[in-house]
Amino acid sequence: MGDDSQSIYAFRGARIENILNFLKDYPEAKEFKLEQNYRSTKTIVDAANSLIARNSNRLNKECFSEAEQGEKIEVVRGYTDQEEAFSVVSSIMSRLYSAKAQYSEFAVLYRTNAQSRVVEEALRKRSVPYRIFGGHSFYERAEVKDVMSYMRLLVNPKDDEAFRRVVNVPPRGIGDTTMLNLAAAAGAASVSMWEALHTGDLAAFGIKPAAAARLTDFANLISEIGSRVRTTNAYDISMEVVLRSGYMTHLKADTTIEGQARVENVEELFNSIKELEGEYLGGEIFEGELSDINTDTPPVFVKSQLSLNLQSAESVNSENPGEPDGQKSDNVKMLLLETFLENITLMSAIDEKTDKEDNNKVSLMTVHSAKGLEFPYVYVIGMEDNLFPSITGTSSESEIEEERRLFYVALTRAMKHVTLSYAQSRFRWGNNVNYPPSRFLKEINRKFLNWPALESALSSPFSESSLSGRSSFGSSGSESSSSGRSSYGGSGSGNSYSGRSSYGGPGAGNSSSGRSSYGGSGSGSSYSGNSVPAERPQFSQPSAAPRTTPFIPDSVDKLRVGMNVEHERFGNGKIFSLEGDPLNMRAIVDFEQGGRKTLLLKFAKLRIL
Repeated sequence: MGDDSQSIYAFRGARIENILNFLKDYPEAKEFKLEQNYRSTKTIVDAANSLIARNSNRLNKECFSEAEQGEKIEVVRGYTDQEEAFSVVSSIMSRLYSAKAQYSEFAVLYRTNAQSRVVEEALRKRSVPYRIFGGHSFYERAEVKDVMSYMRLLVNPKDDEAFRRVVNVPPRGIGDTTMLNLAAAAGAASVSMWEALHTGDLAAFGIKPAAAARLTDFANLISEIGSRVRTTNAYDISMEVVLRSGYMTHLKADTTIEGQARVENVEELFNSIKELEGEYLGGEIFEGELSDINTDTPPVFVKSQLSLNLQSAESVNSENPGEPDGQKSDNVKMLLLETFLENITLMSAIDEKTDKEDNNKVSLMTVHSAKGLEFPYVYVIGMEDNLFPSITGTSSESEIEEERRLFYVALTRAMKHVTLSYAQSRFRWGNNVNYPPSRFLKEINRKFLNWPALESALSSPFSESSLSGRSSFGSSGSESSSSGRSSYGGSGSGNSYSGRSSYGGPGAGNSSSGRSSYGGSGSGSSYSGNSVPAERPQFSQPSAAPRTTPFIPDSVDKLRVGMNVEHERFGNGKIFSLEGDPLNMRAIVDFEQGGRKTLLLKFAKLRIL
């Protein structure tokens, strides 16, 4: 008994031919088709049928449902993966009230494990309980904890837990016996292992010269990189330590599916630095507004906003008398590693407060993990080419068909409603990339979809670019640096490190403003101002919702100067001006209580009154 349309484990050796050729291999066998679907609405089943019919290697069958017709499948476009996740959480909150649903009735599915990070953070910020099905939450994954231990060690070398975790990762020939002896030396002197390494008599505690030399080499590397922890931005110094330590080479040496997933998780950790950097340097609250922060703001926001640690080169130079007179750098602000770690610590603290025994939680999982499960409401995120289908699953027709079967599994997990979402841009190794919407979205019969962006694109002279957002980021699949810096990671490997950060440096890109998003002349392509503004994601929501319902923002393209709006934290106000392209539009709003504020609308959310 089996369903050829749900054969999704070719990477583990499962072959769909075992099902397709069964009657040929066993001519005496009889075939019984079980085609009725007792789980999903007619719309979901028919939409899944229209998708899987594209596969040539399949058995001839047509599933059907006798359930209600059900809602159309919603397809939503976000500007960024952050906004995509924010919109998913807003939709969940809306349905909780409108359908009187439970958290446990919702599932968010994704193609790769690394995609959970941005959804987890969005859920945390709205205090929505969740669980990771079949795995660990993002910051609990071994490779993420390894890299964060390197980060912690740069900020505080006396952190014994971080020191123990990475001193021999990747292997440096520092064994357990050596570490026990070093810990004994530290305990005898009542100091940290780092201090014992520099001041203690290692030989007296049985540490051999060869092991002591390896420990010293490691300590020298951390000391040399760590000496710049308050003068180098978080992304660059973190990338330097994972490259020069050999950790990235160690990680990429494992070419298995699991090894690739670990690399993707580390990449996503670096993407989170860039996202936080964007929030701090050009996000929701701008210079001069910290004193106006509402004290009722949830702790995760208050802490992150009040401890920005955005250091100027001028202030750094004043702390370094060795800098030659008259050679002060430009007053460029940066996100420091210490601030990033503080932000992660706060989010982890929120996790610790959740009730581990409570099963009323939103489920997060990969599509592979979802097979055999069902949920009333399913969200499938990251519906972009090179992500779903995976960039590694498009080299042959058989691989594409497997990816299509995987999407079929995702669709048919839903009982009542499915939402599919994609982002116009997302970070890859610190750079913004733009992939077109997944080809699978266009393979579903359009009558089963509610896809506002598609309808808008079809009526536009810039139809294809308007749909995929290419006019904002260049050609399909191209990578464009928003900061004017080169990509460190990418698909390369090795320990090469340029040691140079080019934030604010000169560039040769196509920026309409001639400036990168971090203050300098950028090398990345940016919005030209000539294309049709992209529509921000909108989920269906109850009309005239009472104020007891969640805060649901309106689309940017609906905002106009003079409108009365509401901000979730600052309250009611009137839009004084709007400026910038759709991806980086800023609004100056005169709030009744907080005064005039400048907001970047890809982070700040406004509701029209």
